[in-house]
Amino acid sequence: MSNIVNTFLSNEDYSTIIKSVPICTVDIVIFNQDLNKVLLFKRENKPMQGVYFTAGGRLFKNESLEECAVRQAKTELGLDISKSDIKPAGFVNEIFEDSAFGDINYHTLNCFFSYILKPNTELKFDPQHKTFDWFSIDDASLNEFVKYRIEKCLQVEKEIRHF
Repeated sequence: MSNIVNTFLSNEDYSTIIKSVPICTVDIVIFNQDLNKVLLFKRENKPMQGVYFTAGGRLFKNESLEECAVRQAKTELGLDISKSDIKPAGFVNEIFEDSAFGDINYHTLNCFFSYILKPNTELKFDPQHKTFDWFSIDDASLNEFVKYRIEKCLQVEKEIRHF
């Protein structure tokens, strides 16, 4: 992780940036061992406030996508994972109507990884993930971006397992 610029931007700087350009984000889609459930977290912040979603966040300058996924797993969920534990599954262009900055919409290019949680793993959540639950991978009520991530991750996992 050398040369990574771990910059937490001021609200003023970040709002200026999201007015102008898409943000690269990295998420982790967490499955149970049987690949029939996905662990989702109720968002405390906009966008998607109150919606169950995958965990993740902004890519730092000079950080690889894999490094970001590992960092997000640690800081948001307390998971100690390595790059070899995650599998790249795809990306999605997301445009949200709102953001933490009022009338500024939020646009991300989200790269996501699949991860299979080992049984009896203890999670330690950060303040933005107070509520979580396991959902069936076929749950029709899930957000469209979550459904897309699940579909792509399952394709990768099934290829690896040769289903």
